[in-house]
Amino acid sequence: MANVEKCIFEYFAAYAEECADDLFLLDEERGYSVLDTFRETIAIGNRLHDFGVREGSLVVLRCTRSVDAYLIFLAIEFIGATAVLTDPHQTATEFLQETRLPVQADFIITNEAAAQGISANHHWQVLCHGPLEIGFPARHEDRRFSVGKNLRTPATIVFTSGSTGASKGSMLCQESLLQYAEDSIQQDWHLPGDIAIVTLPTQHGFALCLLMAAFVARYALFFPRDMGVDYVLDCIERYRITRINGVPSYMYALARANEKKPRDLLTLRTGFTAGAPIVPEQHRYIEEVLGMTLHPLYGMSESISIACTSPSDSAHCRCTTVGRFHRGAGTILDQNGRELPVGYEGEICVSGPAILLGYYASEEATRQAIDEKGRLHTGDLGYVDEKGYLHITGRIKNIIIRNGINISPAKIEAFLRKIPQVENAIVVGIPHELLGESPCALVVLRENCEISADEIRAFLHCKLAKNEIPERILFTPEIPLNHIGKPDKNKITALFQQRRHE
Repeated sequence: MANVEKCIFEYFAAYAEECADDLFLLDEERGYSVLDTFRETIAIGNRLHDFGVREGSLVVLRCTRSVDAYLIFLAIEFIGATAVLTDPHQTATEFLQETRLPVQADFIITNEAAAQGISANHHWQVLCHGPLEIGFPARHEDRRFSVGKNLRTPATIVFTSGSTGASKGSMLCQESLLQYAEDSIQQDWHLPGDIAIVTLPTQHGFALCLLMAAFVARYALFFPRDMGVDYVLDCIERYRITRINGVPSYMYALARANEKKPRDLLTLRTGFTAGAPIVPEQHRYIEEVLGMTLHPLYGMSESISIACTSPSDSAHCRCTTVGRFHRGAGTILDQNGRELPVGYEGEICVSGPAILLGYYASEEATRQAIDEKGRLHTGDLGYVDEKGYLHITGRIKNIIIRNGINISPAKIEAFLRKIPQVENAIVVGIPHELLGESPCALVVLRENCEISADEIRAFLHCKLAKNEIPERILFTPEIPLNHIGKPDKNKITALFQQRRHE
């Protein structure tokens, strides 16, 4: 695999010189060529420089998924500042209370509506992106800022999902972001001339990887106006989209919608899914209905791309594994930190340039995550088979301990999703005064399907041990999700506590 030697600015400058007229960023109203994007980015960088943004500045970006958001992000990276990515849909109170980091930031870039309630009594400078403040000049200006070329200083801070605890800010460098792009070329994940539809929010780490890969592998990005499944499917048909990325639940919803109302999706070639497990049946269904090859991607905020299947992998590998470790930088360790042989389950650990530099303003959390050998402890459980493919089996922090026995929620969820009437299911551990914890399941049924909790338990009785069968089963129209589309375990646990008598 190629090593990263150039900074983001240098990669993009080479792309602009070689493929100036190729389409790069587009939505339903406008399209930017590679050269236009490069020039716009420099112009925005000049405006940010005028406001005082310099190499090393902390710039909070609270922007919805859009062409403008990506232009601003690139401008921040060109300067060598650090882009702090946050959820633009948070209220001002949530933003200030739940995210400690912006208190120490130099600038916040947001829209006018999101800026309300943020600027008062804080030292940071709030910039509203639009014609009145930052602006998007139509003409190119000569670059007035110095290019940030240090590949190992924080380029961006991406917050962990916070689905099972407090969110932390993962500091990623330019090398980390660009390594995925280089790997994507080697694996033929992206091809020149592709048009990828962007369905992930701006603050999602993998969304940044798509941007990096776009100008390294040389393909275009399309930004839909909203995320409604029918609207996105119409966009795929109208704009001849070739690839898509999304969490499993969203990809499944797209397939369900297209089965009800088929579109001409002949150009759709490839999809990538990450953020949650996907059962083989759903994987095969998505591939069949959408007519594309679907690749599970394994990564996290701390190391965005760890493993992925390749175009040469069989359908069986794609459905049952997350591919091989990139650059051979992964290993499986036991509880004592010893490397385990093929087929043995343990904690997944990774190393190399793609992992985080550390957690922002949290040395203790960094020491817990990265050991003395420079290995990131993911907190995920898995094993590597005899062919080198990685299988995810659960998460250490999610293990339910019932009467001293470890129970894997992922195992129970996999069997629940095999029930024909069940569309989705999430299992959490709920405190029990005698047993410590007990597994409980939140279940979403398929449309026009019925099944009782007792019938579900009867199905599981011959599949699972007695301790693994959910003590409580609640039915819900949808699984509560966090801002990046992952099941929000905190909200799910609270739901069981609220409905404790059901």
